[in-house]
Amino acid sequence: EMMLKQAEVMPPIPSVVPAMPYVPQSFIPNNKTVSEVLDEFMVYHKEQVHHATYEANVSNAKHIKRHLGDKQIATLKYSDVLDMINKVAKGNEKGPASKKTVENVRSFFSQVVKFARKEKWISAEDVDIITTGIKIPKVVKEYDSNEKFHEYDEIGRLLRALKKNPRYYCIHKILLLTGMREQELFALNKKALKRDENYIQVSSAIKKQDTKKGHRAFEIGETKNKWSVRRVPAIPEVFFYFDELERYQIGSGGRAKSYIKGNGDLVVIDRAGNAVNEHTFIENYKKYVDRNAPGAYYPLNDSRHCFRTHLEKLHAIDRNTQISMGHKLGGVSNTNYRGDNDAYMEELYPYIGEMAEKINEATKNRKR
Repeated sequence: EMMLKQAEVMPPIPSVVPAMPYVPQSFIPNNKTVSEVLDEFMVYHKEQVHHATYEANVSNAKHIKRHLGDKQIATLKYSDVLDMINKVAKGNEKGPASKKTVENVRSFFSQVVKFARKEKWISAEDVDIITTGIKIPKVVKEYDSNEKFHEYDEIGRLLRALKKNPRYYCIHKILLLTGMREQELFALNKKALKRDENYIQVSSAIKKQDTKKGHRAFEIGETKNKWSVRRVPAIPEVFFYFDELERYQIGSGGRAKSYIKGNGDLVVIDRAGNAVNEHTFIENYKKYVDRNAPGAYYPLNDSRHCFRTHLEKLHAIDRNTQISMGHKLGGVSNTNYRGDNDAYMEELYPYIGEMAEKINEATKNRKR
């Protein structure tokens, strides 16, 4: 009788046992912080990219750590990432950050999050939630291409200041009339100067190395991207400046030393006969201009912007200019045009010649 009473109060045994919630084995969340994920990613990242790219992303990682470092990667929300981007955009006491800086942080953060997904620390859904729709705030300092463009009178003033230094003068003139990057110029070998065909073959660039490994700061490496491997049209005046530069390098003793050190094929060398240390060159170049013409200095890379804008003002076809500068072109027709012939060089020569005349005139005409 007692057993019957107990059976009456016991709940019936269900015929089907409820299934336990399914947790996919491919995704197991953990408590890693954003800082910890960044540290692990940077170890992997360092072996995948050039040292200069790695160094740039070290800076991006610092921005992310400053604002998200203590948060767990698996619990990040869209609002957390948006808040981080907004704070980066506000900059510091000097003013808002540049648009490029914020874009770099946003892009780098996406790489880190995808890495966390591959390591199974967050889900694919989380990746979409915290990276989709993050926009650049309006508070950023907008890039103004005109800031890097200089009129002929500004160019002339700087060139007058460089006249007494043949090395600086010739290098600046070559960059102005070719639109090359200084890294590309410093990596040129003598075979790249195609005088008879009136062009320069660009296929390499100076790259910064990890000096902690005992290497020199800079070495000859790959160009910025595959479109940078190209033929750059060069009018006779450009080769004249290459010859003047070589005469200076022979006279200063650098050329003889370059043969001893195995750098005899390099077009541009330093006084010790080594490949140019770009950082040192730019620092010394700036100091020279500041001493000889205060206020006339502008970065060497501005020469590329001057090259493009002045040719545009002379009504050169922009597509031809971009091919010459090694920019990526969109569209099948443009890709085929670049790969199948060198007509863009023939079309550019007259405009480059006209630009050269205007620069020379501005260099002669000192404004009172």
